[in-house]
Amino acid sequence: MTPDLLALASGHLDDYQAALSLPHVSAADSAAIMSALQAQTDEGARTGSPAPALPSPGLHVSDADAAGAVTLSVRGVLVRNLSLVSRYFQANATDLDDLRHLADHLADQARAGNVSEVHLHLDSPGGSVAGLDDCAAALARLAAEVPLHARVVGLCASAAYRLAIECETITASPGAQLGSIGSRLAITDTSRAAHQAGVAVTEIASPNHKAQGPDGAEVPQHVYRNARARVEANADQFRVAVADRRPAWNSDDDQGDLYTADEALARGLIDAIATLPPAQATPAQGVDDLPPTPGGPSASTHQEADSMDNALLALVRDFPESFEDITAAADAGTDPAQLRATLESRRDEAERVAALAAAEAERDEAREALAAAEAERDEAREALAAAEAERDELKALNPGQPDPGADNTPANPQRRRDMTGAERNAFIVEHGISSYQALPY
Repeated sequence: MTPDLLALASGHLDDYQAALSLPHVSAADSAAIMSALQAQTDEGARTGSPAPALPSPGLHVSDADAAGAVTLSVRGVLVRNLSLVSRYFQANATDLDDLRHLADHLADQARAGNVSEVHLHLDSPGGSVAGLDDCAAALARLAAEVPLHARVVGLCASAAYRLAIECETITASPGAQLGSIGSRLAITDTSRAAHQAGVAVTEIASPNHKAQGPDGAEVPQHVYRNARARVEANADQFRVAVADRRPAWNSDDDQGDLYTADEALARGLIDAIATLPPAQATPAQGVDDLPPTPGGPSASTHQEADSMDNALLALVRDFPESFEDITAAADAGTDPAQLRATLESRRDEAERVAALAAAEAERDEAREALAAAEAERDEAREALAAAEAERDELKALNPGQPDPGADNTPANPQRRRDMTGAERNAFIVEHGISSYQALPY
């Protein structure tokens, strides 16, 4: 995979039309994508197939063997409306609508006598709720026509196990993991990060519950309440389905854990443990049959590049700020592990420099505050000195007048000496002094 195509494969782009308009996508890459898409579209129009222009990368199906048995393999994350870019670059995912169409097609073939049995190989961590029930219903319709057996060769969790229980039997390999029965939803509140960045986001909605808390705004409480209600409803529906199809399973003793094959067998989640051969299947409506396109990667190139590019894709996800360096390193053939160590060291150094800059900024702010306090103190001192100078000037101009800043009450001896006769008499009466001579000085 070329670095030009790495941006598309890394999952940053959901729409191939937008991808083709970006400047870093070369003309040859654009032509390759469009040629492959057009070839599949033309083939679909010729055959009248309802399947999408490009198949789900994780969905494979075998031809019927001599006994009429078909292997249907489902790998990767289960989603609905898998993007065309993800399809073209062979993302490890399966579109639930594609699986539903294929299950209905196999049911039609079974009714026509062309399919006698279906083995559903599962290796998936689960996926989305959207489209899951419709897909499970299609598998149930298929199971009503021919025996349908699930074979778990690695991981069969959450939504993948929801599909498995539609089968007549479930067999797991010794190292398989199964379960995770329930539902989950993550809500991200970025309001604090936005506030720290000096960004205020206000959402105005009518009615109020239409507000969902966009990026940067605080998530309203009703969003949490509604999400909790939906998660509980989905989990209850899932658990009811498992209890109906796996009667030996004890729902009260299951808290959504993932189990080993032995644990799953003991809990009634599977019927047997056996060493299972790899699924012998080809991509459904496969990319392998595409004609070569100049400048475009072939299906074999995709398969060979998967293991080589996974580490680079992880680097793009973990270090998006270093995308140019990662693509340059991919061109140079740099070891991804060595590049990760370099990027981690660079990020640590950047964080250290940022922390040092923040500390220096706080120190400078403290110094400025101290300087401002000292300036206020000096201004107060100057104001006091000016007031004292004004007082001294008034005293010099009026030597016979009492000091305007002194204590002028009769309790001051100097003031008593300056009293008039009337003031002395009043003072004597007020303080109960028997005679003028007793007046203290």
